[in-house]
Amino acid sequence: MNLGVGEQYDFNSYVSQNTAAYFRDYSSSDESVLSINKAGGLCTALKTGTVTVFCTLQNGVYASCTVTVMDSPSQISLNKEELNFKVGDVYDLKEHTNSGSWASPNTLIWQSSNNDVIKIMMTADNKCTVKAMSEGTSIITVTTCNGKSASCKISINGSNVKCIDVSTWQGNINFDKLKENGYDYVIIRAGYGRETYQKDDTFEANYRKAKAAGLKIGVYWFSYATYADEGFDEANACLYCLDKKELDMPVYYDLEYAPAIYNMNTSNYTQMAVNFCKSIERAGYKAGIYTSASVWKGYPLQRKTIQNCGYSIWNAEWSEYSSIDCDIWQPIKFCVNNNPSSNNRIQDCGCNQAF
Repeated sequence: MNLGVGEQYDFNSYVSQNTAAYFRDYSSSDESVLSINKAGGLCTALKTGTVTVFCTLQNGVYASCTVTVMDSPSQISLNKEELNFKVGDVYDLKEHTNSGSWASPNTLIWQSSNNDVIKIMMTADNKCTVKAMSEGTSIITVTTCNGKSASCKISINGSNVKCIDVSTWQGNINFDKLKENGYDYVIIRAGYGRETYQKDDTFEANYRKAKAAGLKIGVYWFSYATYADEGFDEANACLYCLDKKELDMPVYYDLEYAPAIYNMNTSNYTQMAVNFCKSIERAGYKAGIYTSASVWKGYPLQRKTIQNCGYSIWNAEWSEYSSIDCDIWQPIKFCVNNNPSSNNRIQDCGCNQAF
């Protein structure tokens, strides 16, 4: 194995099955190059050179490892200094040190300046894989044990993550086929209104089959509320129908009911949405709001209040792009099968956040 000057490595030793050896003495052929703890096997590289590390048992049986100590890096670089991603993209960042030097992967420190935007996923050999989680910018930095560093700026705009929302109107859905065709997430209608009997009659089957297909799951609850306090009632009905099911995405409050949009004032309408989301969060779920861009940008919903509360935003806007910042953008409609009737349509969305 190789080590850079200043690096450490902790050796382990193993004996044959059905045998035992309590005393195992570690030693280095040249302590000036590589020092090692006799009892524990922790070694430290001190200067360049090549040594042999021994682990010896009391009966004379031993194992050995050749260790080459190289200069510590005077500089380190990454294979990319700047990247442009979409949500859901995954990339392997690779580091390089100057010629003749060495930086062991297990001694490198990887950091993301914004873990909500870029998630670092370390592999078994301590290599760095990054995943785009949400729109924004993050700086990925790698640092050696002697303090040399390099960075890569990653900007995330748009999404490669596909999502659908479904309800009883779609009938029997082949979720395995959806997964095969690149869909990552599904948002299932749990029900509507304030009564527990208003549970979507396909919710249980859709949840079970989507989970079996490996899709990540969220739910939505269609609102018929026209008073602020009814947000609590509808949340309670939703939670009853969820019955503590595990979710990967938020519970979205579907605010499309025209009498509420046109007859409620801004304060009450927004408070109704907040009341629903508060109840959902108290039950341990993430919460969010679904509505159209016209409502998000105008009357009667106060988008800033929703954002300040930290609730997820799902924007329905049938155009080439979303005109507001959102976690999920629903741009188009398409047919589940060859029958283009409205009963067989599902909503095709792009997730701007990898939940």
